[in-house]
Amino acid sequence: MKKYILILLALSGIISCSSINKRNNNWKQDFKDRTLYKCLIAGYNDKNITKGIFKIDKSLYNPIATTIFDEKIDSILLPINQKMRNDSLNSLNKISEAKAGKQVFNTCLKLYKSSALDREVEIESNKWKKIKNIDSLLEAKNPAF
Repeated sequence: MKKYILILLALSGIISCSSINKRNNNWKQDFKDRTLYKCLIAGYNDKNITKGIFKIDKSLYNPIATTIFDEKIDSILLPINQKMRNDSLNSLNKISEAKAGKQVFNTCLKLYKSSALDREVEIESNKWKKIKNIDSLLEAKNPAF
């Protein structure tokens, strides 16, 4: 009987470790996807565009991502959005009218594919592994959840 209990405990430990690793692997991709999405929204900086996107696309609504990712993503995007604004202003009257303005999609796509974002994901994933009770964290940051 003790033998079976030990086997069950060992199996449950293996299963829980693999589910934690799987969760963190999904979170890595979710973090990158959310960074791209938020970069585009912030880069366009147009209420009508944002409203239209939110109306048809519910990708940004994710309480777990909002709770765990957004603070870090916002800090990553702050200098990038500032650079997009500056580049846009600096391009006026300096390059052809058709090319002048923001390069939002290209900028965000470069960020998404960058090794810098991959490094941030790895750093953040170490923090995610330490989360013991996701529900209490969600409740603290999203009282309505």
